[in-house]
Amino acid sequence: MTRLFVLLVFTALSFAAVAQGRLISGKVTDAAGLELPGVTVQLVGTSTGTVTDFDGTYQLSADEGTLRFSYIGFASQDVAIAGRSTINVILLEEAQLLEQVVVIGYGTQKKKDLSTAVVIVDEKAIKDRPLVSAAEALQGKAAGVQVVQPSGKPGADLSVRVRGSTSVLAGNEPLYVVDGVPTTDIRGLNPTDIATMSVLKDASSAAIYGARAANGVVLITTKRGKENTPVIRLDAYAGISRLRKTVEVLTTKGYRDLMDEIIPGALDPTQTDFNDWSKEVFGTGKNQSYQLSYSGGNDKSRYFLSAGYLNNEGIVRPARFDRYSFRLNLDNDLKPWLKIGASINAIHSKTKDTPDNASSGRGGVIMSALNTPPFLNIYNDDGSGQFDPNPFQPSWENPVAYMEGPKQQALDNRLFGNVTADVKLLEGLTFKTNVGIDLNAHQWDYYLDPFRTTFGRSQNGIGRSDKSNTSTWLWENTLNYVKSIGRSNFSVLAGSSLQKQRWNDSYIEGNDFPDNVSVTTLNAANNITASTNIQEWSLASFFGRATYDFNNKYYLTASLRRDGSSKLAQHWGTMPSFSVAWRLSAEPFMQNLSFVDDLKLRGGWGKNGNQEGISNYARYGLISYYRRTSTNPLSGPAAVQVSYGNPDLRWETTSQSNIGIDLSILNYRVNFTVDAYIKKTDDVLLDVQLSNSLPITTIQTNAGQIENKGIEFNISTVNTDRKLRWNTDFNISFNKNKVISLDYTDVYYFGRIYSNNQDVAIVREGLSLGSFFGYVSDGVDPETGDLKYRDVNGNGVFDTGDRTVIGNAQPDFVFGLTNSFTYKRFDFNFFFQGSYGNDIYNATRIDLEGMFDSKNQSVAVLRRWTPDNRDTDIPRAVGGGNVDNVRNSTRFVEDGSYVRLKAVTLLYRLVERKQRPTGLQQVSVYATGQNLLTFTKYSGFDPEVNAFGRSATELGIDYGTYPQAITVTVGFNVEF
Repeated sequence: MTRLFVLLVFTALSFAAVAQGRLISGKVTDAAGLELPGVTVQLVGTSTGTVTDFDGTYQLSADEGTLRFSYIGFASQDVAIAGRSTINVILLEEAQLLEQVVVIGYGTQKKKDLSTAVVIVDEKAIKDRPLVSAAEALQGKAAGVQVVQPSGKPGADLSVRVRGSTSVLAGNEPLYVVDGVPTTDIRGLNPTDIATMSVLKDASSAAIYGARAANGVVLITTKRGKENTPVIRLDAYAGISRLRKTVEVLTTKGYRDLMDEIIPGALDPTQTDFNDWSKEVFGTGKNQSYQLSYSGGNDKSRYFLSAGYLNNEGIVRPARFDRYSFRLNLDNDLKPWLKIGASINAIHSKTKDTPDNASSGRGGVIMSALNTPPFLNIYNDDGSGQFDPNPFQPSWENPVAYMEGPKQQALDNRLFGNVTADVKLLEGLTFKTNVGIDLNAHQWDYYLDPFRTTFGRSQNGIGRSDKSNTSTWLWENTLNYVKSIGRSNFSVLAGSSLQKQRWNDSYIEGNDFPDNVSVTTLNAANNITASTNIQEWSLASFFGRATYDFNNKYYLTASLRRDGSSKLAQHWGTMPSFSVAWRLSAEPFMQNLSFVDDLKLRGGWGKNGNQEGISNYARYGLISYYRRTSTNPLSGPAAVQVSYGNPDLRWETTSQSNIGIDLSILNYRVNFTVDAYIKKTDDVLLDVQLSNSLPITTIQTNAGQIENKGIEFNISTVNTDRKLRWNTDFNISFNKNKVISLDYTDVYYFGRIYSNNQDVAIVREGLSLGSFFGYVSDGVDPETGDLKYRDVNGNGVFDTGDRTVIGNAQPDFVFGLTNSFTYKRFDFNFFFQGSYGNDIYNATRIDLEGMFDSKNQSVAVLRRWTPDNRDTDIPRAVGGGNVDNVRNSTRFVEDGSYVRLKAVTLLYRLVERKQRPTGLQQVSVYATGQNLLTFTKYSGFDPEVNAFGRSATELGIDYGTYPQAITVTVGFNVEF
């Protein structure tokens, strides 16, 4: 019995040893090479398993079979043991396998199931970049989206164009939808709070937003708490900014020599003082940001809470932008059938302005820095504290007077957010209601004392104040039904939306303040003028969408929206769309192409409207009231009609067709997307010219058609994924803009340049928006020293008929290139962005090379025509206000193409997640450079510029515009 017992024991041990198998070990990392702790490693079909430790390693005993590696947020991976004892695994995030859930209009969809043109910019694409505006995150990151920063001024608006400009007078900016609330203003949104941005580029994706979607839609989703993942995070950075390049102007000697030609004897020969106004004006900017966030939750309730402060001081005083932001996002599963969510964003911002985009005689600081005579001082020598006046033009202040003379600041307090409720009515049937608000209180105050400046003395002080309140409310309700039957999957959405806005404004201005009283408020002004304004608009909408796919292979989406707007007499309009897609990679004939992971063809058509930018009361003839001497009995103010009403006015309608290809190959290491589109806008709003004999000579009506067509490419690659991880993202966009037709009026002029009193931009059939119009310069006449202009119309006479198209601000293409490297604890990435083929009209040179008055000039005029220097490209000095040599012409048109190193970042992780010492999960430090390198032929301060802001007709015009700066920032991130 004893022998039998021993034999049985050894037999059992042998079977146990066989069952236990050999020891298998390995390491699990993510695509960036970082170790993943807590990954579940399971022998499929058994209870045998383990989890990876803090350095991503694991051990378990198994003989043969398949190991399954699974981790939250990553795609599970099954690996056959196949006799190996070491198995290392790289887990890919689900987003990298096209399983990313994309936010679309009134819902979500897996990226792989999209049949429309949607581009995603996620948190990873913008992290560790010191962004002030959320719109900056789109620049160079999304094919088909052109982002231009018209001014480097802190807090300035950005111009965003999705597949070109569609309007002359109405809006051209996209509609932004932040956590379900539509808005046209995201300046206050903290970029650090953003999780993803989905850009709906084609009409079939954006048509669900109807009359506000003609210029594309950007859906912004902010961060939210995750179940059982409590995180405390602190992000902070600080940096400095400097001017990228200078524009050299004349010294006192050079200026005196010039003045002797223009105004002989005007400048005292003993005046030898020199003041470098550029050094007085362009200084060192500063930026800093601090954000603390706390997120987490359980299976019933999740939260995200953040508070942040941003300060951005510009390179030219007093420009400054301060923002205090607070965000609270809540998600609660109150019942199995009821979910409640809330997003609340409170913003307080302060803005100080530096006047730019104006001549030195009209308060423009940048032009004044270049044009002010170099012998002037900042202050009078008498110690009075008054700014030194210009002896030639006393009303032209020196630049420091423009910067420091007025006291001015704008304050904004904004509350933006919504509350949602999701009710599960039946299996697959969900009702959602969304109530949103957008409240903003704005206040701007200005005071110029009656002593220090020439203008202030002439007015004996001047004060201005503007206060406005804007309130917008939103109520939306949707029903969504999702069902799968066999291999058929479909969904149906139906909904309604009501939105209303009210804006009221009060403006007051006064002058003639007390001389010796330190009261700067308007109650101390002797003369007062005031005005008030109240405006409202509302939009009612009904919409629906149906989607169908068969076996994840064939896709069909159709939507319909009907909008009614209070702005128009023709209230209602209907906007349909459809799209189809075919996943070729799922077809049997593609199975032999093993390197193809996913291949999908897409096509769609849709129609959208554009009610943005239309006057709230455009359908009415408007009356303006003005004061008159009181009558007895009282009879009220005088009134005059200022515009004609148009009961037939309609919003602009844009129809767009799109075809696209999505391709993923080599185990998703290469992802390629191409889209081609034609976008036609009908009923373009224009101020049509009427007879000059009428009291009002224009009427706004639908009178044109504009077309945009183009092609976009995007490619993302994983170049290496070993110890060194290297990813590349490249996108390039080609767009052709053209005015197809104009009714009633053949040509429109825009872009008035103050110095020569001429318009430089033209809108005419056959041209693109942003075309420059003027004379063709044929150089300097060596006999007279005057500029020669070409006789374009061949009539033998120089006249206005010789004007022609002299340039185009529209680029041939724009692009962005990002390379990201990860090695051990280091991250390094650089981002190039650029534009090619666009012209810039450098109107700054009119005042710097014109030599028609007493302004200081650039050193270019040192080679001006003289009797002893006849072979030159700079005409003679003329003086006397003669602007013949500075007419709008090809002389001032320059190549505006550029390639810019927009951002470069080096990051080092001091503490990685695997270590977790005393609750500290991660610590990283980084340095970022912005605009460090710019390759361009443009002679001005900066090629990314527009004196007319976000205008679609007045593009690429530089007239003393506040330039962008080189910025170097250091920061750290700490996570608990």
